[in-house]
Amino acid sequence: MSRKEITAALLSAVTMYWAKKTFSVHPEFGIERWGRKRLDAVCMDFKCNFVGIEIKSCIADYRTDKKWRDYVKHVNSMYFVFPPSVIESRLFPEIKAEIKAEGVGILCLTDGKIRVLQNAKKREIPEHEKHTMLVKMAWRTGDNRRTVKRTRRVYVK
Repeated sequence: MSRKEITAALLSAVTMYWAKKTFSVHPEFGIERWGRKRLDAVCMDFKCNFVGIEIKSCIADYRTDKKWRDYVKHVNSMYFVFPPSVIESRLFPEIKAEIKAEGVGILCLTDGKIRVLQNAKKREIPEHEKHTMLVKMAWRTGDNRRTVKRTRRVYVK
């Protein structure tokens, strides 16, 4: 499988996992203006707890991403999602220790389902950050100028 296919499969599995836990899942969620920094998914529960998801398809993908530490301050908890090939790698214990030091959790795809390997540390985020995230989520899911491309005339008889 290509990296793109692995990422798509992991995103699908993560979406099912968090939706089953009654979270709303928002893929490719920009946490800074103009989409400069985007989490692969942000999940929100009814208590406005935000879970950030970063999907890594291989070790090289993890090693080249330097901005993931900036994402932690925008969410209550954060998880990396890895395919089985990364978990079975000899470099995984080193990666796991690095991630644990930052308080980030690890999810893995095993037998077609997502499994928690390491729980994420829960942290509080400022109220203004919660407000900003909620407004972005509402804006993204509703019809707006970005999603409605043409102006149509509507007639009622």
